[in-house]
Amino acid sequence: AEGGSSGGGGGGSEKNAVLPSASVSASTSATDEGAATSATSSRRQSDAKDGAAPAPERYYRIHVDQYDTIESITVMDGEDVDTSNLMSLHGLPQQYCNSMVARFKEGLIPDFKRFFRSTWAMAIFHDRFNDFRSEVGEALQAEGGDDFYFVEAKLRGWVESGLQLSLEDTKVLQSDFNKSSGRGIVVRKLFDFLKYNAYHLQMYQDPEQVVRNW
Repeated sequence: AEGGSSGGGGGGSEKNAVLPSASVSASTSATDEGAATSATSSRRQSDAKDGAAPAPERYYRIHVDQYDTIESITVMDGEDVDTSNLMSLHGLPQQYCNSMVARFKEGLIPDFKRFFRSTWAMAIFHDRFNDFRSEVGEALQAEGGDDFYFVEAKLRGWVESGLQLSLEDTKVLQSDFNKSSGRGIVVRKLFDFLKYNAYHLQMYQDPEQVVRNW
């Protein structure tokens, strides 16, 4: 199954190989619009321990574009595939996925299938998660102060200019946002989402307890 398009629109080329299980790779390829990251995890049948049933073959490739957004997901799996969940990741910023790229580069994600079946991911696969994202956007536009609009305008200018954000640029934007009224709005809406959907998201800490300890 593949979600989204795999092409960026540039002159870069990529080669992907099915790797032995327990090994992972990440590559950065230049395109006309910037840099994109491809993360690949795979497992072969030969990885089974002595006396154990052979592990099923599987291959997962996730392409993140120059805007840090999940652009495509390619899966070859001999077992069941969480198709609906994986398709819902298309278009999401990769940081929604528990800082996926950073964790992958640190060697903390040997198997994407297990990674996306972990309890942390239950919220982003919830059927009201897209509604939550929309509510956050509406609240930021309605309630955000001048400090938030300054950050938004700066980010929008970078995107419209086609310039790629450096790591330092990203850190400055994140710092500015954390100091703005926008952060409090996002935190409040997140707590509301977890509270209203607590029956299905019992693996997360009670938001009211978090507020008392914050």
